[in-house]
Amino acid sequence: MKTIAVAIPTYGREQVLIDTLECLREQTHKPDQIIVVDQTQIHETSTKVWLEKESELGFISYHQLETPNLPKARNFAIDKCASDIIIFIDDDVKLSKEFVAMHLKAYNDENVHAVAGRVKQTNMKRIEFGEATGIRQFMTFNFDSNESYTKLACFQGCHHSLLRDVLIRVGGYDENYLGWAYREETDLAIRVWKSGYNIIYSPKISLEHLAVPTGGCRVAAKADLINWKISYPELYFITKLMWPTYEYWYFLLFSFRKYVFTKKNILNPFFLLMALLGYCISFIKVLAFFVVKNESE
Repeated sequence: MKTIAVAIPTYGREQVLIDTLECLREQTHKPDQIIVVDQTQIHETSTKVWLEKESELGFISYHQLETPNLPKARNFAIDKCASDIIIFIDDDVKLSKEFVAMHLKAYNDENVHAVAGRVKQTNMKRIEFGEATGIRQFMTFNFDSNESYTKLACFQGCHHSLLRDVLIRVGGYDENYLGWAYREETDLAIRVWKSGYNIIYSPKISLEHLAVPTGGCRVAAKADLINWKISYPELYFITKLMWPTYEYWYFLLFSFRKYVFTKKNILNPFFLLMALLGYCISFIKVLAFFVVKNESE
């Protein structure tokens, strides 16, 4: 039987992180490893004591990183993983007692290399798979669908699993996704799919994503008034995967409207100016990154 690990990158979460880990304690099939990669600078005392105690008891494999970076934390977990399968979940989720067992069962099929798990979340945008073409087919899916899919090209960051060997072969997560690292999991899923590996979606393998408003990399990304890291990961994604196709220009315009011309910003010229400055800085940084990268190759 294959061995299985659960990895949880965490940032700024307290009791909800403990609750998530307690869900893993109740599993019918205990994971062989529970890897917690903590990027929180200072925890509440009760959280700190709980994490240290459970680490000493061997319930979790606890590691701390000084600089928050979600894909870097994921890669760190891969390095620490000694299991055949690794499940990535967020630090604010609820799990059924069969959660780990269901993931493990999916890999009984040798044609399964990755699993896109179901995500139940009240404010999730529903987009049906199959309507999009080009690069958009990798970016659209209803992750709360009741339908099963045996050929998929995407998964969601808060709930997916892969064979560790596959992760290593495709190069792991791209650590150049800064800030809230939007689309870092889409980038990985595309590389997995393009490498000929099979991603499936099963509605039976599900979790509830709480999307707690406090903590998390999204909160950190939006902490400053002028923050280029808000739009940077999406601009990095579309430049890396779409340039120089027509879709690049389509998504560039889309991202400009998304991050600059919001209703809030239009109603407040000061916020509009700050958002525009942040977006321009982000755009310049992304272009500079790829210019340097192309020159060095």
